[in-house]
Amino acid sequence: MRSREPGLGMGDAVEIAECDPAWPEAYERERGFYFDYRSGVPGPVFETTAELVAYLRAGLFDTERVRRFAAEWFEVADGRAAERFVSEVVIPALEGTWA
Repeated sequence: MRSREPGLGMGDAVEIAECDPAWPEAYERERGFYFDYRSGVPGPVFETTAELVAYLRAGLFDTERVRRFAAEWFEVADGRAAERFVSEVVIPALEGTWA
């Protein structure tokens, strides 16, 4: 589950909270992560819905941790991917200049 403050743009912090206790371990077995999931995500991992609800109600979000996570893992997420795709692939393909 992801909770997002209204009005935040691509460069703003987004708190991530996971509420499926089996998901990280199952994904780790099948595909793997680049880092330790439970300590590496920018928000807590919950075992129960009640824990998640208590966390959301408390409103104590570590937005600085989220910003550090985003800076490390999403440095290229600038909201302009479609624009780059069109200018670097679609237009050259239509013009016959794309190799």
